[in-house]
Amino acid sequence: MTDDPRVTDRERIAFADLVTVCRRLRGPDGCPWDREQTLESMTPYLTEEAVESGEAIASGDADHVAEELGDLAFLAIFCLELLAEKSPIGLADSLERAAQKLIRRHPHVYGDARVSDGEAAYRQWQEIKQEEQGTRSLLGEQPKGLPALVAAYRIQEKAAAVGFDWPAAAGALAKVKEELGEVEQEIAPDTDPALAREIGDLLFAVVNLSRHLRVDPERELRVASHRFRDRFHHIERRLAERGTRPADATLEEMDAVGRGQAGRRRWARGHGRVQHMNENPSRQAALFLQLVLGLQQSGMMALGKLMNPITRKLDKNLEMARDTIDTLAALEARTKGNLESDEARVLTQVLSELRMNYVDELKRSGAAPAHAPGDKSEA
Repeated sequence: MTDDPRVTDRERIAFADLVTVCRRLRGPDGCPWDREQTLESMTPYLTEEAVESGEAIASGDADHVAEELGDLAFLAIFCLELLAEKSPIGLADSLERAAQKLIRRHPHVYGDARVSDGEAAYRQWQEIKQEEQGTRSLLGEQPKGLPALVAAYRIQEKAAAVGFDWPAAAGALAKVKEELGEVEQEIAPDTDPALAREIGDLLFAVVNLSRHLRVDPERELRVASHRFRDRFHHIERRLAERGTRPADATLEEMDAVGRGQAGRRRWARGHGRVQHMNENPSRQAALFLQLVLGLQQSGMMALGKLMNPITRKLDKNLEMARDTIDTLAALEARTKGNLESDEARVLTQVLSELRMNYVDELKRSGAAPAHAPGDKSEA
């Protein structure tokens, strides 16, 4: 396998260079800090780099992913070097064992076995693993330090490999609703073991639904926590601008500020779509209706109600486009008096681009658009 053309010379050289760097750092002329490390002292860094790699993958930034996974690869090799220094098992032994395990557990690739799909291949893997480890259960053992959401996900995944699973996400969703109902029945002034158990069942059911929907619950919960933190920091900053703080504000006041931030994010996303769409009036109308809905959901009910009757004028028929242009122009003028300045800028720009796209659409159709308020160009 060493001469396999799927491994390039550059990759061989890069791997050799990384091993050389590890050994240089541990050598007599290397780094004092690296020479002091042990397998035990490196454990927290392995955990940290694994988490950072997961966050990089979630970001979708290829350069960031490459950097973090590269760091993780370095730490793995570094730790294997530490192992070689205190045992007869060296770097080559560890890598050979890993390759041999993969070959054994892929008999459909390296042997005569046949599998119909990915699920069958995963089930085969678990069965071979169970046989190798001599365990009675396909679930096997789990690291005690594994995060609870990850542990639940992996248990469910292994059980599903042998058919112990809902056939579709609808079943998992129904189970979530069932568990939520059981939590509601157990809610009382004091938390008792029964309620705690139902909460655990609900969380387990939510993880199962996430798995069916191909969503990583650990990652998404972490992202949601970051969103909450950012939102709360925003609330703190805005309250400070008003000379107050969360401890002195009511829940309603803090919620209103937080909803304002969420609304701006919705408008920004809408603005991005406007910039990249080759719009026509019907698509413009649909986007504008989404913006109005975003206003209502973000707590700006007054402005949302103000716009609702006007949106009924939006129509994909070009005969209505002139009226739509006037409507959008009027909304541009009225927006500034109903929103804070930063929010007004975003929404006003969206309205302006919507209006001008209607004008362009009319020009392309051969119809002369009316001169709309705020439009300094001649129709």
